[in-house]
Amino acid sequence: MFDDAPDNDAKVKDTQGQQFDPSFSESSAGPDFGGSVTLPRGDTALGFITFDVPATAKIAKVHHAEQRLRQQRRPVERALTST
Repeated sequence: MFDDAPDNDAKVKDTQGQQFDPSFSESSAGPDFGGSVTLPRGDTALGFITFDVPATAKIAKVHHAEQRLRQQRRPVERALTST
């Protein structure tokens, strides 16, 4: 089960190693998660987490650690690749 606010412990890192935290700005990309989300195992939710990042920055990684995973010290980090 997921029971957390999706923007908790979410970060992006640019190619220079600078980290950026989520902002509370609204996005024209679509709706955010609206605070805390509770999902049974196997369910999904769609929403956006917005980050204020300088236009010149190139995002290299997205990092997210769910509350339960933080306790186990197993955060999720994905490198971004352009296609």
